[in-house]
Amino acid sequence: MIIALGILFLLGGLLLQGSVLSHLPVLGVRVDLVLLIVLAWSVLRGFPSAIAMAWGGGVLLDLVSGAPFGAHTFTLGLLAPATVLATRHLLTDSLLPALGIALAGTLCYDLVLLLALQASHVPVAWAAAFWSLVVPSAIVNTLAMPLVFVPLLRAAGRAAA
Repeated sequence: MIIALGILFLLGGLLLQGSVLSHLPVLGVRVDLVLLIVLAWSVLRGFPSAIAMAWGGGVLLDLVSGAPFGAHTFTLGLLAPATVLATRHLLTDSLLPALGIALAGTLCYDLVLLLALQASHVPVAWAAAFWSLVVPSAIVNTLAMPLVFVPLLRAAGRAAA
């Protein structure tokens, strides 16, 4: 049941991110819904489930993005276990740690993706990218995290019962 729920959230998140949210920029960036789902899932469900969600979300993003193939899978594959480790001694059903994870996770995610672009010989203007992409993205994703975390918390609680 929990696997089906995770797949449903990932596919729904990918569809929303690629359709509706792609037309609603905030601060010049768009909400990274799949990233937020993977991070929230990692906080709520722990290692095995977090790794599965990271790989699933990464492959889905790699299939639809213009980034080097594997960049999203690699980045989410690093972030999911780091998130589990960072939150293992915290109350995982609390929103406050999830907000911190959204902020730190988005900063890491965007910086690793920029490194992947540079590694594939795409020129990256680091200062401009940091201030016009990374920072606004971290702010927007942190503000959007409650919209992802609360429904996942409720759904995961029901699925476990």
